[in-house]
Amino acid sequence: CGKTTTLRDIARQINLRVVIVDTRGEIAKGDVGQMTDVLFSIPKEKGIQIAIKTLYPELIIFDEISTEKEAKAVIEGFNCGVPVITTMHAGSYDELKERKVFKELYKTGAINNIFYVNKGKCLKI
Repeated sequence: CGKTTTLRDIARQINLRVVIVDTRGEIAKGDVGQMTDVLFSIPKEKGIQIAIKTLYPELIIFDEISTEKEAKAVIEGFNCGVPVITTMHAGSYDELKERKVFKELYKTGAINNIFYVNKGKCLKI
């Protein structure tokens, strides 16, 4: 259960207009589905803004949220009605809860579901 592979599978299988912001060209290496636009090699926060303003997605997917700029863009999308699926690295759920970016997203209500992946197991928290 790899994080990037899971994101790719979601994009391919979900029946929504999806935009993938793929800064390193990892998510869109394989089949991401016919209803998917991919933005390559741009900062995630910029890609989220472009997607919201010009591509009219029903869902935005990107890998590894880590900065306050990215969190702000996710919150902007959330406030426009565009959900995001992303990943965040943490050694444990307790560590995740202490990250500033996570706290910011959680307090705004932009986080609805959390899945913890560890040693090939994927658990909903």
